[in-house]
Amino acid sequence: MRTRRWVASATITALVLVISGCGDDLPRITHEQVLRWQDLSEQSLPLAQEITVNANDNVTMLGGSPSVTIEVAFANLDDLASSEQSVVDVARTVTSEAGGNPVTVAAYYKDVAGDEDEIADSILGKVASSGIGKVYVSASNYEYDSVSESLRSEWFVRVYVDDPSRVDPEWLAGVAEAADESLGDFRADVGYVEILPLSAEKISPGSEDFSSYVIDVRELDSFQEYGIDHECVRTGSWVFDVEYGYLQAYRADSPGGNCA
Repeated sequence: MRTRRWVASATITALVLVISGCGDDLPRITHEQVLRWQDLSEQSLPLAQEITVNANDNVTMLGGSPSVTIEVAFANLDDLASSEQSVVDVARTVTSEAGGNPVTVAAYYKDVAGDEDEIADSILGKVASSGIGKVYVSASNYEYDSVSESLRSEWFVRVYVDDPSRVDPEWLAGVAEAADESLGDFRADVGYVEILPLSAEKISPGSEDFSSYVIDVRELDSFQEYGIDHECVRTGSWVFDVEYGYLQAYRADSPGGNCA
């Protein structure tokens, strides 16, 4: 029998609603509100394995913002997907009761590791002919988007290429397209893309010199010749924010960051 644990604490596990703003203008978060949101979450999300509600009202003369965090752990993607509308409803209610504070929602499920490997294999199968020898995928939280009123997730993709000279904007657009196709069944989009030489495959991302192996596309002749417009590279179907050397991918019809 699955055991549910309902807690009022500050431990972050899966679903995060953050309400924040200027402490001088926004109302304080009360204990009664926290209890009400706890009860609302428990009643609205029966598939949740854990729910935690925590309020931070640490507003001082030096600044700070009132905030509340609602955290929900799901066992798997199916449970998260089945609960999406209920999560959206909780977000709406908390927003309406939080004195006009903006609400951010982030969700994930516990058995994601196997899905990361599956997606990496799928991407590699699509782009192996492009000189890519290894793909690594890392899941990102499913975040509440108040415009579409849905949960969105942008996953991180790291690719190892045998010959960095093959990397150009159109090659990169092909990698982003392959990743986006592979992520579709997981209700996710490609977000950040990192490129390294295949010779760096065995180097741990946690090592001190790892970042020195990451290919900064701004330094590649192919990107300089193609054109970088205010830290943005634009192709027909994709645009890439390259401000920090790593790449944030956006569909050309919905650009963001420096490409907006």
